[in-house]
Amino acid sequence: PLSGQFGTQVTITGTNLLAYGAQIVSASIAGINVSSVSVQTDTQVVLVAGPSSTAVTGDIVWTTNTGASTTLLDGTARSSMPGGVWTYVAQAVISSVTPSVGQVNTRVTIAGSGMYGGG
Repeated sequence: PLSGQFGTQVTITGTNLLAYGAQIVSASIAGINVSSVSVQTDTQVVLVAGPSSTAVTGDIVWTTNTGASTTLLDGTARSSMPGGVWTYVAQAVISSVTPSVGQVNTRVTIAGSGMYGGG
């Protein structure tokens, strides 16, 4: 996806993504460290967005065990990402939960803003 929140899986496809390395040793999305790297091959990298308390945009960067750094920059990403950068969507804000108590099968209503995480 072009944007998301904590836990969003970001898939990058291409060639020589590990830059002759065997594994990714660090990665960030918009300057925020990723939670994990779930796939890492020369043709596909899947990063899981780490927690961010604010909406922020930026490049996707990773470093392999060889020390080689790969960056999905503004210029090369413009054809697939608006502005060429990935965007963290502001976290949801919960304003109320009703009822405050209940039992099995009680319908609960959660109200707030940004509840769909940009989706």
